Parts: sequence; C-alpha cells; structure tokens
Amino acid sequence: MNEHLARRATDRVKRIERLEAEHERLRKHAKLMSDALLELRPLGGSEMFTRVGEEFYADPDYCTRLIREMRQELHELRVAEVRRSAVAPVMVALTLNAEVEQSGD
Repeated sequence: MNEHLARRATDRVKRIERLEAEHERLRKHAKLMSDALLELRPLGGSEMFTRVGEEFYADPDYCTRLIREMRQELHELRVAEVRRSAVAPVMVALTLNAEVEQSGD
C-alpha cells in the first residue's frame, strides 16, 4: 500500500514538473509573440499593453485594431495605385492627341 502511494505521489510530482515546464515554454512564447506585435508600432503608450500576472504583454485588442487599420490603409493605397496606373495610359494618349492637334498635323 505504501509503495502504491509513493508511486502515485512520484507520478504526480513528475506531472506537476511537466506542467510547470510547459507553462514556462508557453510564457516565453507569449512574450516573444507580444514583442513581435509591438514591432508593428514600436513607440506607444500604456494603451498598447495589458498586464497578465506580473508581466506586461501587447494588448490583443489594441494590436488587432492596429493591424486592421494598417491593412485597410494598405488596401486603399493599392486601390489608388491601380486607379492611377489605369488612368495613366489614357492621360498619355489624351496629351499626345492634344499635342498633335496643336501642331496641326
């Protein structure tokens, strides 16, 4: 009976050690991800952070909004560029036509 209890206690200690090690790996990973998110906008104030336990991490809600805003801005820039490139050949043709008409040819 004592041997059985000792084995169970040893198994529980090993499980706790595994869980603690996994917790530490996840904590380090969360910190790395947080630091990567903060690279989106390296300068910022307290609105960028949230406290988890004793540590501060990038605020997921703030970073989500920031990423959405950046994606929207990039999309708008791309649309504007496509429109400019689509209009450019027409403007060149109109300019050439106007020059030809002015020269009398």
